Amino acid sequence: MSSKAPKLRTIQYKALSFLVLLVWAAFMTTTATHATGKDLLVVAIDADREALQRDDPIVRRVIKMLGQALIERNHRVTDESWFDRHQQLGRRNLSSAAEWVREARRKGNRADAMIALKTYEIRDHRRRGHATRVEVIARIYTLPEVRVVFETDAISKAGAVLPPDCDRECVTSAVTVPLDIMSQELADNLSRNLPQTRYGARFRRQAEIPGLREYLLQFNGFDRDEIKRVERYLKLFSGYQSYDFVERSPCRHTIAYLTRIQRAKLESNVRRMFRELKLRSVRLSFGTLRMNASKHGCAER
Repeated sequence: MSSKAPKLRTIQYKALSFLVLLVWAAFMTTTATHATGKDLLVVAIDADREALQRDDPIVRRVIKMLGQALIERNHRVTDESWFDRHQQLGRRNLSSAAEWVREARRKGNRADAMIALKTYEIRDHRRRGHATRVEVIARIYTLPEVRVVFETDAISKAGAVLPPDCDRECVTSAVTVPLDIMSQELADNLSRNLPQTRYGARFRRQAEIPGLREYLLQFNGFDRDEIKRVERYLKLFSGYQSYDFVERSPCRHTIAYLTRIQRAKLESNVRRMFRELKLRSVRLSFGTLRMNASKHGCAER
């Protein structure tokens, strides 16, 4: 028995040392993958008909809770209130990420990255009563090149059964606790995926791959068949990444278009597209991150 005791203690010591090593490695991995000390612009976008508008109480609560969670993780957070305090936003309705980036650039905001949030409310009217839950999708944009580096899946948290006369403030209060939990989880997820590089004169860099840009392409007077032809052609452009419809109506369509090309190249591609599709008399105008194409010949039904 006496000869086995030292061997047993040696085995226990090795096992304990291995466990400590594993814990230390896990800690180092966690801290290494969390970016800290970033300047972040956190905004709400409602660039589709399903998302809650950015002035909804639930959206304001999501922004506030996520901002506080990011501050607790040693980030510096700017949100819409910064623009309001400096009277720099006015009454402009910024609904897309491209519009927020343009406004931030115009006013010299020096954030390292922008976190854009879409918030959805899903209601349940089954026999168990009227209930609601909130889903949030977050996307990280690097600044100033406006490159999408990360997008979450829909993060869903159940709410509570609500009384029939529950107004927006009542609904917001009911989902506050699950929203707080969601904000903590989302802040961890975003911190792990924030870009490691910094913005500003001291941290400027040239990316090897051109950054993604989100353009808003608006088509007025195009019928459904014409817009389908345009849709197919947009996918053929160089630098194409993805697109999504922001607005759809019989004669008015708005597309959020992700691509790696500059505005001048996009303008050249669009003009060539209309020539090859033989769509005549199209009037074009281009902004920094916006294009407007208008024509006659489509009647609202």
